[in-house]
Amino acid sequence: MTPFRNARRIRFQDLSTTARDPWCIGYFIDNEIEWAKPKELVSAILLQSPPQTVKRALVDFFRGKYGAITNLNAAWDTRFDSWEFFLTNAVANNTAKVDPDFKAFYATILDSYYSACQAEVQLLTPGKLYLGSRFHKDNPFIIAAAARHCDVISYNLYRTGLAGFGFKDVDVPLLATEFSFGSLDRGMFWPGLGPASDQEDRAALLENYVRTALENPNMVGAHWFAYNSEPVTGRSDGENGQIGLVDVCDTPYPETIAALRRVGGRLYAVRSAFAWRGGHGGRGPGYAEEYVFPEYVFPAD
Repeated sequence: MTPFRNARRIRFQDLSTTARDPWCIGYFIDNEIEWAKPKELVSAILLQSPPQTVKRALVDFFRGKYGAITNLNAAWDTRFDSWEFFLTNAVANNTAKVDPDFKAFYATILDSYYSACQAEVQLLTPGKLYLGSRFHKDNPFIIAAAARHCDVISYNLYRTGLAGFGFKDVDVPLLATEFSFGSLDRGMFWPGLGPASDQEDRAALLENYVRTALENPNMVGAHWFAYNSEPVTGRSDGENGQIGLVDVCDTPYPETIAALRRVGGRLYAVRSAFAWRGGHGGRGPGYAEEYVFPEYVFPAD
């Protein structure tokens, strides 16, 4: 589907600086796309009149499968006069007979999107990684398409930990592109998507999250969101969480910073120790001791 390719190329035109930046490892394209379900999305395409480009692609897809419109009518239990009628008129069909075809075209849309994004990253920013589109829901069709074309699958994962997180039959690098914890004991009115009871609990949750990311052999990183807490009056959409490493006055949350220093100081040691023990949970003598993060003491003023 060339529209995806053309749209991506327009979006990538201003990447000449970061394409040469050795500190830039790759790109996310889009964020938390709402793809809807197969029947919802394909039904919406069928209703397009006059037809959009995607409906032309849909007609070509089914014409390639069925050949004559009579064959499609027999499979769908419909009475379309011609492929031209099918293309230029709003048509609806929500019977169970269309499910396999709807899922097949849905998968084609997803594959075309991720294939086009991958091609543009490779063409315009050679040597950089395509980091996916930061998922936030579980959709096996999307995961399958992304696994074929993304160097890393990115996921916004607001949960208490990453132990066991992954996808059946999909062995790819994973990146947790959003997580955070917050509480209501420092003047804020919303803890964010990862509620904690207080700042000490917040720090403990952070340590556990990073620890379980290190224990997950597919995880290659975890991004805290965000650096600053949000204004108590809310950002443009009203969101006002205690999610930052610092507050709105740039004052660090000491418990959180200390936890980050503890896990950061042992990051590679923990990862390599887990890999040496066998990766997927293999534990030997001294395993627990290797996971004790030393307490960080702030230097005196």
